[in-house]
Amino acid sequence: MLEKVLKEVFIDVAMTIFDRAVSIDMPECKFCHSKAVVKNGKRSGTQYYLCKECGRGFVYNKALPRMKYPKEVVARGVYDYYAGKSLSKIRGGIKQQYNLEPSDSTIYGWVKRLTKTGIKEADNYIPQVGNKWVADETVIKLKDGKKYWLINVIDAGTRFILVSKLSKTCNIQDMISVFIDAQKKAGGAIPKVILTDGWKAYIEGIEQVFGADTKHIISTPFTEKELSTNV
Repeated sequence: MLEKVLKEVFIDVAMTIFDRAVSIDMPECKFCHSKAVVKNGKRSGTQYYLCKECGRGFVYNKALPRMKYPKEVVARGVYDYYAGKSLSKIRGGIKQQYNLEPSDSTIYGWVKRLTKTGIKEADNYIPQVGNKWVADETVIKLKDGKKYWLINVIDAGTRFILVSKLSKTCNIQDMISVFIDAQKKAGGAIPKVILTDGWKAYIEGIEQVFGADTKHIISTPFTEKELSTNV
C-alpha cells in the first residue's frame, strides 16, 4: 500500500515541479531573463529576438535555453520517465502526440538536466495539505547488508510526502524529528488526525510535537477508505 501511495505522490508532484522548472515567460530573454528584448527580424517566417542585456539571440518557440524542443514536450518526457516508462516508449509517445522524434540520449539529457532543477524546486515547495496525515515505517535492507528504517509522513488528501527519513533506529527521538520536519514542510500546519500502525514511538512523538491538538488513530493495514480526507 505504501509503495503505491509513494509512486502516486511522486508522479503527481513531479509533473507540477517540472512544469514550473521549465516554464518561461516570453518574450523575456531565455538566457538572462531580462525584459530588455527587441525583435531581430524573421528568418524563414520565424521571428527572432535579441536581448540588449546579454546580447544573445533566441527564437520564441517555448523551448528551454539550449534546447530545441518545446517545454511541453520536455516536461512530458521527464514525467513519463519517472512514471516508469522506457526511453523507447517515451520516444514513441512523443512521436504520436507531437510528431517529434527526439533520440533516447536527448530524452535522458532532459531527465538529468531537469532533475537537478526539480530537486531545487521541491526543496522550496510548500504544499497545501489537509488535516489528516499518515505515518508509516518500513524496514529495508541496503547493499551493506544492514537493516534500516524508512519513515514516511504523507498528507492523506494530496498524497504529498511531507518527509521521508532513512534511519538506523525507529525510536521516539526519530519520530519527534520526523514530525517536526513534516510540520516545517507543511508550512507550520498542525494535523487534526495522524494515522499510524500503532508503533509505540508514534504515540510519544505525536504527543510531544503536536500535543492534544492532534488525534492519533491506529489503523492496520491502511486502506483507501482510511486515507479519505473526511475527519
